[in-house]
Amino acid sequence: MIEKLPEFHFLSLTTLIVFISYLIIAIIYYLFNKNKKIISTLIRFIIIASCSTLYTYHHYNWNNVALSDIKEQLIINGDSLTIKPLPKNIRYKDNQFDKTKEEQFKLSSKDDKYYLINETSNTGYELTEKELYQPDEVDVSYVKLNELENEQIPHSMMKYCEEILVEHSYPDFKKIFEEFKNKYPNKYDKYTEDFQPILYSEYSDNNKTIQTFKDGDSKVKIFITYEDKYTIKKVDKCLTWLGEEVAYHRGWLKDGAPLPENCHYCHNEDLIQELVYDYGLSKDFIENWSDDTFIFAWW
Repeated sequence: MIEKLPEFHFLSLTTLIVFISYLIIAIIYYLFNKNKKIISTLIRFIIIASCSTLYTYHHYNWNNVALSDIKEQLIINGDSLTIKPLPKNIRYKDNQFDKTKEEQFKLSSKDDKYYLINETSNTGYELTEKELYQPDEVDVSYVKLNELENEQIPHSMMKYCEEILVEHSYPDFKKIFEEFKNKYPNKYDKYTEDFQPILYSEYSDNNKTIQTFKDGDSKVKIFITYEDKYTIKKVDKCLTWLGEEVAYHRGWLKDGAPLPENCHYCHNEDLIQELVYDYGLSKDFIENWSDDTFIFAWW
């Protein structure tokens, strides 16, 4: 969908300009210098090098670019993806898209594959493994955008975050409903979207996972193998950030400590000082505080 000029392309152009400059200087020296033999040899070398560089400049292949490589140009909002105008060395493979303007796409799935669909032209682009991450491939902190609580991530922290697409497995409630229906035929008739049983228990035994789902006072066991028919794949937009622990408090604080909300990040230095000096929070939080330091409340 998107491709980029190889790095040597710009280098070739720069080198060609340098060679031409040298060639002009060498010709001037040739006209006014008595030792024309050395200068003529130098001119031949510069001409050959210039021709070789010129050939390299005009004969190249564009390199494929993953969306993760142009994240600065992406705006993700729900299932919609906006690609901002592209830099000079990047273009769309399809000429119907204008790299100088914003282009709108929508995330869609079919047959366990995911596509970006341009609704204007009704053309699709399949997402590759470079655009999609599996949960075990994300070695940084992340949270699903649709599960992000209000003010959980302060605005000052957003510049250290980036959005990625992660493929998660979810229970297939339609197929699980059939198990409830088989076990309780008098209670369950037709599947509806409000059927949301809870995962009551889970354990592994002999290379399979056994899950118990509960709906009210009804329970069923699901046996899951590596070829699982009871789960579905879904791509979630996630917010990621790379963090390093610089301070950790062990133990209790004094009663009435104005802690941030649980599982929320905070960048209020005045609040941290109050917690340290008045409520017994470890002084490491002050000693290691900086503009890119955030406290994570987990209690």
